[in-house]
Amino acid sequence: MLTLGVLLTVAGVIAAVVVGPGDRVGLGSEELATENAAMATPTSALNMVGPTLHVTAAAADGEIFIGAGHEMDVGAYLTGFAHELIVPDGDPPLDPLTADADFPWQPTLEPVAGSEGQPAATPASRDWWFASVAGPGEQALAVELGNDPLRVVVMRPDGTAPVAADVEFELEIDNMFSTALTIAAIGAALILLGIFTLRLRPARRGRAGRSSHDEAVQP
Repeated sequence: MLTLGVLLTVAGVIAAVVVGPGDRVGLGSEELATENAAMATPTSALNMVGPTLHVTAAAADGEIFIGAGHEMDVGAYLTGFAHELIVPDGDPPLDPLTADADFPWQPTLEPVAGSEGQPAATPASRDWWFASVAGPGEQALAVELGNDPLRVVVMRPDGTAPVAADVEFELEIDNMFSTALTIAAIGAALILLGIFTLRLRPARRGRAGRSSHDEAVQP
């Protein structure tokens, strides 16, 4: 009981510290820059259902666009011209068709070969984005992860190169912080119960011993 209580308490406290009151887990952040026109997460890198993905990008200069769209739409949009995949630092090059990132990770860029230049249409002109934002300075995007596989794209609103921005990914899980605190509280209760049980056992053995002695000395 004591061991289980300690494990639950430690796990709950660590989870609460990592998530924080905002129910968010940091997936990774980094200053990214490319001479190409776009940076995008790989196919299936965000293959989750339920949490809300938060992406923040602060442009080094000018304006920045962040869009989250179905992987097929994004793939078709990026096909044909050189761009960058946002991948975990330290891993080998990821196949854009099978990439699956382990979080938390430090984002870095992996080039995808293609012709130089930019897409034929600006990103904001496409109507298939699940969510998108654009503007100067820091922009923040929030999109709920569902059954449709999505990719996130960071580029300039006019589609031109180069692109440079501080990019951060966070995952919001509803009630994660309160759940972590509940687990920690249950663990603490088990610890107290275990200590009480251990202290009670010697007293019971003592009473049992005295009872046996009294019976033995009776005439």
